[in-house]
Amino acid sequence: MKFGGVFMFRDPGLKTPYHQLVKEVREATVLIEELGFDSVWLGEHHLGLEGFGNTPNPLLIASDLASRTSRLRIGFACLVPSLWHPLRLAEDIAVLDHLSEGRIDVGFGRGPWPRDTVPFHPNADPRDEPKSRQLMRENIEILQKAWTEDVFSHQGPNWTIPPPGIPWNTPYAPPDPRATVDGVITKLSVFPKPYQKPHPPLWGTVSSNNSLKQTAELGFNAVTWRPTVLQIREWCQRYAEIRSEREGRPFKQGEGWAVQRNTFVASTMEEARRDSEESFLRAHGFVSSFYSDMARTLSFYMDPGEKPGPDMALDWDFLEERQLLVGPPEHVAEKIHELREVSGVEEILINVPGGGGIPHKKILKSLELFGTKVIPLFKKSGEEETRATAARVS
Repeated sequence: MKFGGVFMFRDPGLKTPYHQLVKEVREATVLIEELGFDSVWLGEHHLGLEGFGNTPNPLLIASDLASRTSRLRIGFACLVPSLWHPLRLAEDIAVLDHLSEGRIDVGFGRGPWPRDTVPFHPNADPRDEPKSRQLMRENIEILQKAWTEDVFSHQGPNWTIPPPGIPWNTPYAPPDPRATVDGVITKLSVFPKPYQKPHPPLWGTVSSNNSLKQTAELGFNAVTWRPTVLQIREWCQRYAEIRSEREGRPFKQGEGWAVQRNTFVASTMEEARRDSEESFLRAHGFVSSFYSDMARTLSFYMDPGEKPGPDMALDWDFLEERQLLVGPPEHVAEKIHELREVSGVEEILINVPGGGGIPHKKILKSLELFGTKVIPLFKKSGEEETRATAARVS
């Protein structure tokens, strides 16, 4: 299996200087590489006055982390392409791919919150799913053209690239016939092209049947966060069917998937709960606050065919059973093994807790326990221990 760490820069109340948050993420990233993790991932969120997510430019953070590591892949889960000019984003990602010598993975999503999407582009409003999905897909199409075609143009509902009527007007070279007609620019070229060919691995954030279908049809890898093991299994099956037809080859269940889980490892379950409960309840509660009612919120954590019950609440017991990886290493390992065996998923991304008053030293200790006590059970050198874990689960 592969393992990654996810950082969201949560700081409720904006009590911590931003440079301190950056310093802590740097320290944790260096530790993650030393512990044998495979990757580190960043999200994108803007305008967070209350402090529940402020990573306005994860590309800059990724550049910094790339300079401090040598092996880790650095991914985005996710970028919101609708908030960027697609030409600028294509250039920036390509440069970052060169700076890291090909260690970049790029995940895309629509953005879940009107507050940090609409101010950047009115068509990015997630409340209008058809329009926001169309904008995201068009921006991704432009990115792929920019990365893979020497010269390109684009005409769509949101963008005309290049805009009409731009003269060549470059005295140092005659008009390039690939990109001009009668001295007027008709196509553009983005430079540099990415280090990885044809471009970095691309991912789609899956949180619904619509996003699942789009991700599979585009041929992207899939990453998800909240669903239960059984829901992930069903989605993996649907995704494999679409990818098999698209690729013209059998696609394994779980292939191309990564699952994020809020994770905290401690010596005992009691200690893990005491240290992480506030942080995890805040994280899930904040996301749920953008939905109209609790039933809608709980629906994201349901098994296939399950309906929210009147006694259900987004509390510790509910989340621990369905989404969290918390407790002593052996318990966390058992839950990962269950997820792998049921769904086929082979990549786990642990959301590193933040914003719940957990001292940074305890976060580093949790990472250390995960890296030294959990990861070895799922690497080739630990096959015997993995089988022992499987026996305990069954």
